[in-house]
Amino acid sequence: QSIIIKEVVDYSFSEVKNINIPLDNNVKWSLVDFINSNNGYIIVNTFLENYSVGVHVTKLNSSFELENSFGSSGHLSQVFTNTIVQKIIKSTIFDNKLYLLIQNDNNQQISYSVYTLDLSNPQSFVSLFESNAEFATSSNYFSKDIIVNSNGIFVGGTTDDSDPNVGFGKRTYDHFVSHYAINGSINTNFANKGVFQKDFGDTDKATALAIQSDGKILIAGINWLDLAPDAVVTRLNTDGSI
Repeated sequence: QSIIIKEVVDYSFSEVKNINIPLDNNVKWSLVDFINSNNGYIIVNTFLENYSVGVHVTKLNSSFELENSFGSSGHLSQVFTNTIVQKIIKSTIFDNKLYLLIQNDNNQQISYSVYTLDLSNPQSFVSLFESNAEFATSSNYFSKDIIVNSNGIFVGGTTDDSDPNVGFGKRTYDHFVSHYAINGSINTNFANKGVFQKDFGDTDKATALAIQSDGKILIAGINWLDLAPDAVVTRLNTDGSI
């Protein structure tokens, strides 16, 4: 298995490097992220092995050569034996730690979790938190984006969380943003006990987060009204209010 790295020169692609990924040819895998980090690069791949989800991390230097001091000759691979792990959504780096946003499926209830890897001493990914441990609900939380900075961890996506008396067939999907401290504890002072949720009146799906220089949070996605999707962006104050 290999990844071909290309750069754009004069509006055309030019191959820079072909990176071999030490995964079995029979393993199904896909690229999650290619991240610029500390004068080098981190490549994050996900794979499926015997029905378990795995992650493969490769570290390159600024010349796109393998950083042999990282893991095993520039590579680190880990299979999540936790059977509720369904797929890896996204990764990001902050303070020399790699954060994975993961979607879980526990008895058909969708939630998310965050795992971390210390890039200065890469041994294995460690579970930081799981959303179903924080939210006392039977609803689904489909995470789509994660941002980690000095103010903590922000997760955005779509939820059908609703009043327990509302049947599943009558629920709509809403945008959500949750906020955690850097140690993984939920910030109960943010929005409603740590989670902002917005219903635009029909099925809404959030796909991206951004944070302005003043700390205000943007969550973007679509909502379905009049049988057609419309783009929606909501800006939150730092405390989760609009």
